[in-house]
Formats: sequence, structure tokens, C-alpha cells
Amino acid sequence: MAGAVGEGVSLNHIAIESSDIKRLTKFYKEMFGFEEVETPNFGDNHFKI
Repeated sequence: MAGAVGEGVSLNHIAIESSDIKRLTKFYKEMFGFEEVETPNFGDNHFKI
């Protein structure tokens, strides 16, 4: 369908600030089925899904 909303749209990354990274990680895993991927060691305050 030509001109459909969202056509050709992509998302590279987002940043979310949280005071409880473990709780946020659990939310994304349980709610959306996301899995963590291996990341460089940025400490306990960063994760990728």
C-alpha cells in the first residue's frame, strides 16, 4: 500500500534512564520477550536488548 503510515520507518536505538536497571530489564524481557545481547562492560547500569 503506497504511502502507508510507518512505511520505511526504522528504529536504531533508544536510551532510557532508570534508577532500577534490573527491574527495567525484567520488564522488557517479560512484557516483550526481549533477550539481552552481549555488550561491552559498561558496569551495572547499561544493557542491550
